[in-house]
Amino acid sequence: MKPGPFRTHVWDPRRSHAFTLIELIVVLGVLLLLALTLAPGMASARYDGHRVQCLKNLAQMTSAWRMYADDNNDRLVVSRASSTGSPIWVPGDVDFTSASYNWDPNQNLPKSPLWTYCGKSAAVFRCPADPATVSATVNGKIRTLPRVRSISMSHVFGQGSWLPSSSWRTYTRAGQIVAPAKTFLFIDEHPGSIQDGEFANTLDTARIIDFPANYHRDGAAGISFADGRAEIHRWQGSQIRLVPYDIRALALNVSALDSAVDVAWLAGNTTVPR
Repeated sequence: MKPGPFRTHVWDPRRSHAFTLIELIVVLGVLLLLALTLAPGMASARYDGHRVQCLKNLAQMTSAWRMYADDNNDRLVVSRASSTGSPIWVPGDVDFTSASYNWDPNQNLPKSPLWTYCGKSAAVFRCPADPATVSATVNGKIRTLPRVRSISMSHVFGQGSWLPSSSWRTYTRAGQIVAPAKTFLFIDEHPGSIQDGEFANTLDTARIIDFPANYHRDGAAGISFADGRAEIHRWQGSQIRLVPYDIRALALNVSALDSAVDVAWLAGNTTVPR
C-alpha cells in the first residue's frame, strides 16, 4: 500500500537547535523597544485614570454636602469644630503615625454627617493620586497602607480663622453663599500639610497657610466649588507646584514667593467682601 499524502512529523532532538546569541539580542532589543514605546502611554493612562476618579470623588462629596444642607434647613456642616452648633464635616486628624485612624476608614469616616449622603463610600474622602502611606501592624503583620483622607474643606465654611472676619463673608447656611461658582469647597491638600479637615488660606497677604496638593500631572490638585463643579487646577509657582509631595511635615504659614499668583487665585475663589 502506498503511503498517504500526509506524513507524521516527529520531533528529533538531533535536529533541534537553541537560539543564537544574535537572535537573543534581537529579541531583547525588540522587547526593550516595545517597553519604551508603551511606558509613556501606560503612565499617561494611569494619570488620566487618577484625574477622572478624583473629579468623581470630589463631585460626589460636594453633592453629599449639598444634600445634607437640603435635609437640614439649609444648615451647612463646618470645616472645623466651632461654636456655631453645626457638625464638623469629618472628625479626626491624619498624620504619619501607625495609629488606626490613619489607615482604617472605619475609625472616623462613618462619623461624618456626610457619610450616608456619599453612599457610605470611604473612597470619596481620598484622591487616588495621593501617594501618602503609613506603616502599621495589622493581624500581626507590618503593612504599608494608604491614608484614609486627602481632602479638606475651605475654612470659610466655619470661623474663617485666617480671614479678617469683619471684612469677609463666612458661611453657615447654603443660602448665604454669594458667588457659589467662585467659592471653593473641597481641595486636595498636600500630604505634609493636611491635619484636620480644614484648609486655610489668606486673602490679604502673599503667604501660604496650608499647602494644596500637587501630585496630579504637572503639579495640580483637585478642587470643587459650592456650585457643584470640580476641576483639576494646575499651580503656576514653584513654591507650591514643585514642593516634593513626599515631605511628611511641611513648614506652614510661609512666604508664597513665586506662588503669589496661586495664592491670589485661591483668594479670588474663596469668598467675597461683606
